[in-house]
Amino acid sequence: VVADSNGLLYNMDMSGMGGHWSSDANGNPYVTGKKVGIGTNSPTQSLNILSSESAPSNSDSTASGMVRLEYSDGPIALDIGIEDDANSSAWIQSHSKADQSINSNLALNPNGGNVGIGTSNPKSILHIDNSGSSNVTITTDWGLKMQHYNASWGTYSEMPYLNKAWTSLNGDYLYLGSSGERSNSLQGAILLTQNKGISLGKGTDNASGLSTKWLTVESDRAILYPDATNASSGIGAANFIINDMDNSGYGGMYVNAPQPFYGYAVNATYKAWTHYAESNGVKSLNWNIANGDKMKLDGSGNLEITGELNTSKGGAANMVAIAYGTFRSGSCGNCSDNINSITWDSNYNHWVVDITNETYSLNSYTTVVTPINSSSEIIIATTSSVSGDLLIKLYDISDNNNLIQGNGFSFVTYKE
Repeated sequence: VVADSNGLLYNMDMSGMGGHWSSDANGNPYVTGKKVGIGTNSPTQSLNILSSESAPSNSDSTASGMVRLEYSDGPIALDIGIEDDANSSAWIQSHSKADQSINSNLALNPNGGNVGIGTSNPKSILHIDNSGSSNVTITTDWGLKMQHYNASWGTYSEMPYLNKAWTSLNGDYLYLGSSGERSNSLQGAILLTQNKGISLGKGTDNASGLSTKWLTVESDRAILYPDATNASSGIGAANFIINDMDNSGYGGMYVNAPQPFYGYAVNATYKAWTHYAESNGVKSLNWNIANGDKMKLDGSGNLEITGELNTSKGGAANMVAIAYGTFRSGSCGNCSDNINSITWDSNYNHWVVDITNETYSLNSYTTVVTPINSSSEIIIATTSSVSGDLLIKLYDISDNNNLIQGNGFSFVTYKE
């Protein structure tokens, strides 16, 4: 056995090894059926190395660890060791032999094959099995970036698809996007941020954010196309904002449902809703307030309201007549459906018009009456009221202003 000045073996003569070692035809030593100890005289495995603990060296060229693998003219070395500190761990480190602060790459199964952690039967290139525990499976520092690699894709051979990082604008953020043989700005991505909510859109090539936003959800609102011009500030703070992407075409929202509606509530209490309905082939939009439909617009353009239509433009007057019709030969044609009756009072020689849900008073209503004249008559009309009814008197001025029943009349009345 030959040793250097430090007692390290570097050449061995089998004749001095007590008969346990043999050599092959090329002089390579080997031993069978025995255990070899280095640093120990009681080896427990086929090769048992006992040495001092140490952390991987990160400076100069002094090796550390228990085993070093290198080749004569190569610049790098692989060291293996055990560090016995508060965290006690075994380690493998690849670095420069001349300057161990320069780290080198370490490849596992570079030609293929699966790698298992926590399993002896890996099912994929990297299989981590932590089935016996609910603890964290993978731990990183505050930042993490993952990318694809395909050498044939040229400029896009390395494109990130996951990035956990921090910026002063967003705070902590997590980017998750698709990637491929194209710019990430052409791919969909999600950005979750500390300060700016959650956004969905197209990614950036460095996975630092979104180049185009389609939808953003913040703590107090959701915005469709948030980068477009937003006019909501002129109305008030909105919780849901819909912008056209480039303000150049149609925009808005529609509801597709068997019974579509749009509702309003205050402090979680229902107040009103707009709903679409079809009845007997008639399509309509209905406005429901205080648990009842108050207005209806049908597909023919007809508008029905249960109350009164008012305007403050010129005062408090109604915009539409409350009652109207043409009375002829004892019947009312084209009359509003709130005309209860039109009768002749022979005692006072006037017509009595009863309007449903109206208490007619001459001073509160404006009424226009147009008599139906014959060729030989000149008839004028006057109005008055009694007991909440509209009274119409017809005078034949061609016959000494006598009160007559006449041939009929048309009328329209407004509430002042």
